[in-house]
Amino acid sequence: MKSMANIPAMTEAAEEAAASGTTAGTRLDRDSLLTAGMAVMGFALFLSAVWTARNEAALVPDGALYTARFVKAVACFAIAFTLRSHIPSVGKFFALGAGFVGMHLVAYGLGALMPAGVAEYLAASVISGAFSGIGEACVIVLFAHLFSTYAPRVSAVAIPVAYLLNEALYFSTLYLPTEAIMALRPAGKLLGVVLLGLCLRRKERLPLADNEYPLQYGISIKSAGERAITLFATHRSWALIIAGSTLFPLIFGFVAQACSRLSTNSGLYDGFNEIVALGTIALLVFYGVWRAGRLTFDELLYFSVPLFATGCLLLPAFWLADAPYAGMLVKCGYTVNQVLFWVLLAQESYRDLRHTYLFFGLFYGIYELTTAAARLTTSALYAEGGIDFTFMVYVALVALWLIACYGVLFFALAKRVARGRQGGGRSADAPVPDVEGPAGGGGASEAAVGGEEVPVRLVPEARRTLVFPDKLALVCERYGLTPREVEVLTETIHGYSMENIGKKLFVSRETVKTHLRRVYAKVGVGGKQELIAFIDRYEG
Repeated sequence: MKSMANIPAMTEAAEEAAASGTTAGTRLDRDSLLTAGMAVMGFALFLSAVWTARNEAALVPDGALYTARFVKAVACFAIAFTLRSHIPSVGKFFALGAGFVGMHLVAYGLGALMPAGVAEYLAASVISGAFSGIGEACVIVLFAHLFSTYAPRVSAVAIPVAYLLNEALYFSTLYLPTEAIMALRPAGKLLGVVLLGLCLRRKERLPLADNEYPLQYGISIKSAGERAITLFATHRSWALIIAGSTLFPLIFGFVAQACSRLSTNSGLYDGFNEIVALGTIALLVFYGVWRAGRLTFDELLYFSVPLFATGCLLLPAFWLADAPYAGMLVKCGYTVNQVLFWVLLAQESYRDLRHTYLFFGLFYGIYELTTAAARLTTSALYAEGGIDFTFMVYVALVALWLIACYGVLFFALAKRVARGRQGGGRSADAPVPDVEGPAGGGGASEAAVGGEEVPVRLVPEARRTLVFPDKLALVCERYGLTPREVEVLTETIHGYSMENIGKKLFVSRETVKTHLRRVYAKVGVGGKQELIAFIDRYEG
């Protein structure tokens, strides 16, 4: 079992590896690799089933589609606000999401048995969309949590691979009949939820690989009296998340809906341009392997802005020619933006898993809200006859101006985050290896790394920001907890019951209870929640 007391320790070799772009100790064993592979496949199946609703052959009414999107956005915001600084019971949260997905599938099946167009069919579709929105928000955020428990160099590859499989599955539905699509959509969601449940169960029961967090790490850690506005005002990354998930989805939503409404086939739905999208995501997979979890916010702009700007610049000209290239560029930019943002947020969440639900809830909620609002507005304009060549020229000019202003804002925010991390905070792309040996005193000791004896030293406080594992290690050292007490406390914080801890450590429940009492007495707290709150506020 890994000792949490050693988390802050970083070897010189590991620091050199981080500086050179490699990550020590992130190789997955067979069990962890299988779990990660199941997560990739489950996410791809679930997301492709969600995306297939956009296919006209799926016969999903616009009312149900927009209901699902807006309800999903609201659900994501609710998740981000409610779970802004802690991790819930993953099992209960999964049951909530699976329950809503199940109710959605029941309503979807009932609607499929009714004649299209009747009032009952439309009502069943809207109810199905509402259930779908809540269930999709829960399931997708849980997948995000699952990916964020792996070291950044693992999630940087796993997420693009999942999107690649998703795009391939969606592409295949373009050539399927309506009957097949209506059968495969619920099957894809069901299989995705089942695979997610299996992954959660495996993560709970199997040993973890190096630098892999358990899902329940930090369970119920919630700062007393913390308000959302306070967190937003103090956290460096929230502004980047909001800024990065507004303008580009807005532009894409407008262009996608305008092109589909006017039947211009402008690089969004036809087979050729889906192949281009597949090629784009394949390049992102190789880029993730190359960058190895060292992705920065700046790089998102390096790829997204040229694609969006060029697509908007050419949009009026290709609008008249009924050519697909402008829309193709916009769609590629949107795809790159979405995939890389998932990778970036997984890296951010790996630094402190308690903010996973805040980050992904905000990001996914704003993405869905802005895209759906843009599509709905464009549909209304089209119905009023307000979309023509002159209008598209104005849209292109305004979009280019917004992208320019947006780029300046985004770079300013990114530089602010970079300056903050130079002042303190270890990089998300340099996870700390598990090194046995004393973790305190600021002195040096010897530990075996890669078969060689290398000095172990603490990272100076001026160079990093304390996150919960650091604080836990400092508390354990400061109050003189024994190795067995550290093990029991770590498993308790992970969310395991005293019975399960006893089985893992081959001791009785009463022995576990005794160790916990001693820990509480040494630290001077009255129980688990009080101890967790104390550790969370501890500054060394």
